Amino acid sequence: MAGPRSNIGHQTISEIDVFLPWTELADGGAVLLLLDLVACDDAHAAPVTVWHSAAPETPRRLGVPACRLLWTGRVPAGDTSVAVSDEQGVARCRLPSGEKVRSAPLPALVTSLVALPTSPVLDIAVGTRQGVVFLRPRLSRAWRKRLGYG
Repeated sequence: MAGPRSNIGHQTISEIDVFLPWTELADGGAVLLLLDLVACDDAHAAPVTVWHSAAPETPRRLGVPACRLLWTGRVPAGDTSVAVSDEQGVARCRLPSGEKVRSAPLPALVTSLVALPTSPVLDIAVGTRQGVVFLRPRLSRAWRKRLGYG
């Protein structure tokens, strides 16, 4: 059985580089996300449009505006989510609803977020304009087992 996929498509539209992240849902559907790059920059967040493959004619908005789209995929609980950088830190929203689940304030704009694939304890690299920070979340034994780390 294939695992969840998260792909980034790259397209140039009207001389603006556009990254179109998408991910598969548990039901086999897919969602596509588009950050309004004309309205946002590193200091100002903008709306994010969410298209669900089951109803592409009725796009939704993410529950928070974003400066950057950082990650899409499934979380251990099984929900499909997106992590975004907003003006206060990082927020996670459920897909396809766009509902904000949680957020974490950070003192610098987050430009990238990556779970290190070879990490035995789920280390996360958080990139900012000032540099890269490595985080090692404290996870219970049950969560480590669920994530395949112990």
